[in-house]
Amino acid sequence: MTQYLAGVDVGTTGARCMIFDLDGTAVARHYCDYGATYPRPGWVEQDPELLTARTMEACRAAITTAGIDPREIASIGFSAQRSVACPVTADGVPVRPMFSWQDARTAEEVEALRELISADEYYAQNGLPLGTTWIITKLLWMRKHEPQLLAKTARIVQNQDLVLRAFGADDYYTDLCCAVFYGVWDVHRATWNRPLLERLELDPALFGRPTPPGTQVGTIYHSYLTDVIQPEQDVLVYDTNADSLTALDNGTVDAVIQDLQIGIFNVEIQFEGMALGGILPGGEAGGLGLVTELDSPLIPYLNSAIAALKADGTHEALVEEWLPIPPGLQTYSEE
Repeated sequence: MTQYLAGVDVGTTGARCMIFDLDGTAVARHYCDYGATYPRPGWVEQDPELLTARTMEACRAAITTAGIDPREIASIGFSAQRSVACPVTADGVPVRPMFSWQDARTAEEVEALRELISADEYYAQNGLPLGTTWIITKLLWMRKHEPQLLAKTARIVQNQDLVLRAFGADDYYTDLCCAVFYGVWDVHRATWNRPLLERLELDPALFGRPTPPGTQVGTIYHSYLTDVIQPEQDVLVYDTNADSLTALDNGTVDAVIQDLQIGIFNVEIQFEGMALGGILPGGEAGGLGLVTELDSPLIPYLNSAIAALKADGTHEALVEEWLPIPPGLQTYSEE
């Protein structure tokens, strides 16, 4: 049963995780520092990979201090320093250190913007004074000074977007209230300032996906799939159970990994011609099941893998620790 909530603040120089019970009482907290570097006067940069690692370290330490099972945490909410610019590749790899919101190297880019749009007009459209803080000026700086790195950049995301993705989100999500810090957000229409972006010859697809605050943007299951399976196989994430099974039926995917209880429902109640083969450790729902077509060629490979796990005792240990198999459920094995 879930009994706790976690709050994580990824701040300017460090990350703090706090764990609360459902009455709002703080039961544990931990802080980890990651600092910043100052390559030149006025330049402020941070290591995005160190930032993510220290954030996770703070979470692990808080859980240890609380003495709880992490599966008892019902939900995690994040806050973060804003107007940080982190350029990443299509695979999510940072191409350079993050530009801190404190970084003031972009005075020339601010003046270039002033030549396109007056300070008053810029404020009226974007809700911000012209200044070096905003992400658009960092992007323009990269265009001029680091064109090779900008060519490798698929997205320029903020701190919270980066951390959410590391914790299991399937994209880079930007709170609507933080989209303004890109410096090209129409505050009256709550959408990208496309006329200004067109004058700058920029595509808003470069930025995070604007999303209302409080939206659930990921699950730990998705993080498990991408971290464990993605290195060797392509992983697609579907919005609904029906979409994933349609993809299975039409051959787009070879198998669907689902919450175990949903997998049992699909195989035993809702659909015909499907098999549930294999159980992976998971949360309170009982784990994850691999759903395939009944005559899938994957089944012999799955049988072989389960046989190997049984032979070395891994299967028994996992089942004993995490989940007894529901009575009467048929699963594939080497027999």
